[in-house]
Amino acid sequence: MRNTFSDIRPVSQTKKNTPPKTAEVASAKKIPILKKKETTQTEKQVPVQISQKPQEQVYVPPIKIEGSLPRIQKSPRAFIVWLLCLGICAGLVAYAGYFFRIAQITITPKTIAGHIDTHISAEKSSRTSMVLPFETMTIKGSLTKTVLATDTKEVSESARGQVIFYNKYSATPRLVAKDTRLTATNGVLYKLENTITIPGYTKTKNVITPGSISATVIASEPGEKGNSGPTDFSVVAFKGKDTYTKIYARSTGALTGGYVGTSFIASQDLIEKTKTILSEELKQKLIQDAGKQLPKGYYLPNNLFVFSVTITTPDQKSDRASLSLVADGQLTAVIIPEKQLTYTLAHLVASEITEETKLEKPDMHTVTIAFDSKFNTESIDTVKSIPLTITGDIQTNYTIDIEKITKAITGIEQSAFTSTLAKEVGVGTASLKMIPWYASTLPQKSSRIHTVLK
Repeated sequence: MRNTFSDIRPVSQTKKNTPPKTAEVASAKKIPILKKKETTQTEKQVPVQISQKPQEQVYVPPIKIEGSLPRIQKSPRAFIVWLLCLGICAGLVAYAGYFFRIAQITITPKTIAGHIDTHISAEKSSRTSMVLPFETMTIKGSLTKTVLATDTKEVSESARGQVIFYNKYSATPRLVAKDTRLTATNGVLYKLENTITIPGYTKTKNVITPGSISATVIASEPGEKGNSGPTDFSVVAFKGKDTYTKIYARSTGALTGGYVGTSFIASQDLIEKTKTILSEELKQKLIQDAGKQLPKGYYLPNNLFVFSVTITTPDQKSDRASLSLVADGQLTAVIIPEKQLTYTLAHLVASEITEETKLEKPDMHTVTIAFDSKFNTESIDTVKSIPLTITGDIQTNYTIDIEKITKAITGIEQSAFTSTLAKEVGVGTASLKMIPWYASTLPQKSSRIHTVLK
């Protein structure tokens, strides 16, 4: 008998080309089971085992495709496009760098330095080449200081003052003796301190110019009565004569000092110390005033000046407990044009320096300029030449004309930078930095060239 179970085959294997079904579909579809036929005793029953997991019987593994998937072929045209884009970008960057390039230049000027110890002569208002010229300026001023008068004494003093005697009487000189009495317009009597001789008058085209002389008069009696403002005087002995109106005197200022009573006295030691302090303070004040009034372009050496001072002794005949000292001073200073002074000093240490050489102003704190010891400073107002001594260390730099240098290097090749600056006078060293670094020429616009002096 034929075994009908031998014809049972998995459904998925009946058609090899049938696409695989999912596990859900396979499990959902039931496999039909044939009923077992009755067999005879002679037939041996063969058990048939059917899996209880149909999904495992019907599962078909994914179909393998022989060989690998086809690879996408890269086109050489795309590679060329990429290269072209990169080239364009690089060109744009290079062009932008060339168009917007910047040059940064650092220049160190040449330095002139050396020690000076020499004697030279300065000429007033000189315009001669390489001769140091000078001018003078005069400053006047006054200061007052008060001293305490701690001592007292009884005094009896007559007023006094300066007068000028005139002679319109004759062309011959006239003698006026000591103690000659004079009457002021206020009626107070005075006397001549010393004998004088009044010159005769001069006559030019019927115009008479009286002779004159200065003298001192003193009040005949002590006390404040003799103190007076400016006034005229007549000679008492000439009253009733022609000489009374033609020989006369006139004060040049007030007549003062008349006093009777207790006077405060300052110690002489205190007065002398105050005079010293007052003189120094006035000198420093006039030096400062000279500096403020110094003409532009001139230099005022610290030691080239002459200072003179007159200090009025305090009036000891006073009823006040403080006395005033008044100092009147004059400072005559020698001033030198800065440009000529710089050239002169530089020329003393470097002979190649000329008037055309442009130099910076040196530091004058290290240089001392003074009058020669044989020079008579009293003649400073009228002298035409002054001998000077100059000592110290000088250091100055060449002046760099940045505008000229910028014009010379604008647009040149980077390789010509060093040789171009070597032609410029006063340039010690120079360095160049280009942005971008690959630029071979300097910018065409001077505004894109930045120069720094060290």
